[in-house]
Amino acid sequence: MRGFSNWLGEGGGAEPPLCPHCQQSVRSPDSERHKMFQGVANLPWNSGWDGVCESCGVRFEHTQFTVGSYSVSEDGYSQVGVGGAPPPAGPDSYVGHGDHRPAAERLEPRPPRRSVTVRPVNIPLRTFIDEGIVLAGIELTVVHHEFGDDGPKESRVMLTLDELEQVRAAIAGPLSPVAEQWGWGVDDT
Repeated sequence: MRGFSNWLGEGGGAEPPLCPHCQQSVRSPDSERHKMFQGVANLPWNSGWDGVCESCGVRFEHTQFTVGSYSVSEDGYSQVGVGGAPPPAGPDSYVGHGDHRPAAERLEPRPPRRSVTVRPVNIPLRTFIDEGIVLAGIELTVVHHEFGDDGPKESRVMLTLDELEQVRAAIAGPLSPVAEQWGWGVDDT
């Protein structure tokens, strides 16, 4: 497995990466490392890390919102149409057919119907009576309102970086039809 610091011998992952925002280390060498199990361990830089750059305070988290039939990221830079397809171009895109204002001006403000948040996480697993491993990866938190239900539902899943890479490779390869799926809009009035 990639990214493990052995508990015996020389440990790996001691040096934290640089923050892409401030170009400083995301953690100080003096930051407390948390053991999730008692015993011998070579703790990597991310042990006990809360996902915030200690130099500039940036939180390494991304949220994607879905409102109606379009999605927009928290930073507002990316928009996609239904099913992940690019938004249609031209005067009839989105709502207000024949309305020649830019699409962003024609969208009615609606509360998000779905959000997906990605953040770093470490999960401890006991593998034997006197040993364990701590998996590093991402946590996906999905909050959505199902059709006909106003109450939000929340789901969380953790993927290791290896698992995430395997899913990406599967979708690019043997599961490629998955990437070709389209969602669709429904108007039941």
